[in-house]
Amino acid sequence: MLWALLVALFFSAPAYAEDKQEAAKKSADVYSIEILGGGLTYHVVSLNAQRYTDKISDDGRLIANLIYGLGFNYLNTERDLYVSAHLFKGNNSVHQPINGGNVSLGAAYTYIDVGFVAGCYVQNDYDFIGTGLTPFSITRGSNAIVPIVGLEVNPKIHISEKIYLKQNNLFTPVITNHTLSIGYDL
Repeated sequence: MLWALLVALFFSAPAYAEDKQEAAKKSADVYSIEILGGGLTYHVVSLNAQRYTDKISDDGRLIANLIYGLGFNYLNTERDLYVSAHLFKGNNSVHQPINGGNVSLGAAYTYIDVGFVAGCYVQNDYDFIGTGLTPFSITRGSNAIVPIVGLEVNPKIHISEKIYLKQNNLFTPVITNHTLSIGYDL
């Protein structure tokens, strides 16, 4: 009888260990790194949209602007919550350089992340003023700070077990911005 019990425990142990490993995978935290690039910006609020550069739309509100950067993400799979941080460089609406960063916090669903974003970038306000535009910065000068506060809705699809593609969509009261990312789960 004891022998039968030991044999049963021996053969059920690997299955139990596999179940335990599978549960650990499902509850594991996921860290990822991503490269972002591209850039389409639509100006929701614009007084002189025709003065923007790289215009795509007839009214001048939609522009193509280069944005590229690096992102770091943390996903808590038990609660389906994520935290992201991005550093980026690129061009503003008058095709002048910007440098910035943002953080986001939100809910992660199977194919989409939805969250709140806060951050800022630095630009030279004199480039805007020289074209007759009023910049949306909270400081003025050659190193003006432009705030980023909004909502993100980012569809994401895994193309392999560890690699994914994501469309980043930022919605603020002033602009919407759209870029693409390729990411790798560490």
